[in-house]
Amino acid sequence: MSKRMVALLLAALLVISAIPALAADADKPTLKILTYYLAFDPYEQPAYGIEEEMTGYKVEWYTLPSDNADQTLMLQIAGGEQYDLMLRLSPAQYSELHQAGLLLPLNDLLDANGNYIKEAVDATAWPTSTDENGVIDGIPQEGFNGPKEGGDPYGVLKTSIAMNMDLAAEYNLEQPTTIEEFYNCCKVYTEATGKPAFTMGKGAWETQTIMPAFDMSGALWYNRDGVFTHRLNTEGMTEYLAFMQKLYAEGLLDNDMPINTNADAKEKFTNGTALFYATAGFWDADALNSAFEATGSVPQINFLGSLTKSAEEQPVVYVSYGVNNYTAIPWSAEHPEDAMIWANTVSEFDNFRKIYIGTEGETYSLVDGQYWPIFPGFSDYTNSDKFTVVIDSALGFIMWQARARKTEAIGAAYAQLNEHVYDYRIESYYESYAAAIPAIKDNEAAINTMINDELLIAITNGTDPATAIADLETKLEEENWTEYCEAYQAWFEANKFMYE
Repeated sequence: MSKRMVALLLAALLVISAIPALAADADKPTLKILTYYLAFDPYEQPAYGIEEEMTGYKVEWYTLPSDNADQTLMLQIAGGEQYDLMLRLSPAQYSELHQAGLLLPLNDLLDANGNYIKEAVDATAWPTSTDENGVIDGIPQEGFNGPKEGGDPYGVLKTSIAMNMDLAAEYNLEQPTTIEEFYNCCKVYTEATGKPAFTMGKGAWETQTIMPAFDMSGALWYNRDGVFTHRLNTEGMTEYLAFMQKLYAEGLLDNDMPINTNADAKEKFTNGTALFYATAGFWDADALNSAFEATGSVPQINFLGSLTKSAEEQPVVYVSYGVNNYTAIPWSAEHPEDAMIWANTVSEFDNFRKIYIGTEGETYSLVDGQYWPIFPGFSDYTNSDKFTVVIDSALGFIMWQARARKTEAIGAAYAQLNEHVYDYRIESYYESYAAAIPAIKDNEAAINTMINDELLIAITNGTDPATAIADLETKLEEENWTEYCEAYQAWFEANKFMYE
């Protein structure tokens, strides 16, 4: 039996869901579209009917299983399953299919029927799905994390340390804006109560509130005067580590942190043990309120935003840009041209918006350039993003903000967190565009794990920060550290324009 026949037989045995669609229009084929696991019936979503009406195509939706999705995908596509389109492939899934040569070149299809897609995808994203010969085999969709250069930054702040303002008032404490004020709040509270002021889940990094005071964030790599620098080698790294050691040694940071789950930390915040909790997203507002309510009170919760070293400094927020997912056509597609027409149609701006958030005046309102949900209609669009292809990420970021206001408490938390965003320095980072480079993809997880584990030990043991970092870099050589760093440096040199 041939390898191809074996692959076909294996693919046929895989558990993969398919729900039959209605009969196809007479003049257009029914398209078979594969997407990731969905915990809901796609045919019950408003997007299904909207897309059928606007495109004229009926669609049979197929989903990958919740377990072993990547293996299932590879076997299906290698086995010749005739999906016409694959939506929302993860970067890792796209990379595997690309390297295996299982994706159809899209250049001619895009030129013929992809005008809206070509307008929507940023020039910085296309290289992630274009080979050295200029062949495109994937449509990249960037995350809706922020505006383009010079755009309105409102809404870029999404996570932070949360503070119990009612508890703070009992000890005459105000919301801190500097790292020193944060430390003093912790000190006063812990000395008065004997409880740790600050709790967080296990991890060496508090990226959203404390690290910005040392000019770092969730980014691993930084442009420092034209040199791409890992956070271990930034000027603020030893100071950051020393600060976390100080919090831990003085009992201000929950000494269970090295074993805390996120749920443990959240419980210590909502049961009144801790004054501060990291890291919370504005979307946690309802859950936090419910947890507090179970204890008999619902205090005011504020999100700190980015701390600074001094009151004179401008706070900074680092915004990550990168590709969240890809749309692609497998080599075995029966109707590739129709698939491109469908994808292009749903990517036209007004069509995307209708799929994504519905109809103005019924499910959303547009006030001074901001999108606001209208209930109850907006509730039907909770899963509508799963049916989209691509839109300009800056426009998507503004549209996404309707989802950031999906309940009163969540909307209020989002507004409070971004109240002073115009006073911030906005820094962008793009390292995720390099994620598919083999020396990075193959080593980054192990490197990040080692760094986190070793720094946790340094925090709890109080090891001299400079010594701890130097020893860590020596150990990292076991994880191909030099090769990994060289790969990032080479990528940066080729893409330095992104950081200028």
